[in-house]
Amino acid sequence: MNKLNELKIWNKAIDLTVDVYKATASFPSDERFGLTSQSRRAAVSIPSNIAEGAGRNSMKEFNNFLGIANGSSYELQTQLVIANKLEMLDIDLLNPLLTQIDELQKMTYGFQQMLDKKINKKIWDIRYESGQLASHLKSQVSNLKSQISLKWKKQL
Repeated sequence: MNKLNELKIWNKAIDLTVDVYKATASFPSDERFGLTSQSRRAAVSIPSNIAEGAGRNSMKEFNNFLGIANGSSYELQTQLVIANKLEMLDIDLLNPLLTQIDELQKMTYGFQQMLDKKINKKIWDIRYESGQLASHLKSQVSNLKSQISLKWKKQL
């Protein structure tokens, strides 16, 4: 488990979410259940999935939730661009949000790569240890066979 408040990626995702809420506050009221809601839900999904992954029991699960968070960031990016094209979000508000999203996507990707390396190293270590164990067991079995063979020879 990880301490959320120490995860830079989670803190940046929280900041992005707050900024999205502020930016969508000026959307038309008839969009309350449309782009306003969708954008906010996608934004909230990012730190929420990072948090859920951080609270899981394995790096593999954490990595999976980072992937979900990354997907939500692309969803949010798309919704904000649409809002801009519909003239609901000014370019001066859009660009800083897109910069934050881009930075978060890069951080998420980098974090996933780091976790992948750790996961693969752990798998390699397990395989190596398993190979050592198998070799040791094979040697023990061979010794036992020799001992049994000697005992049979003495009895005959």
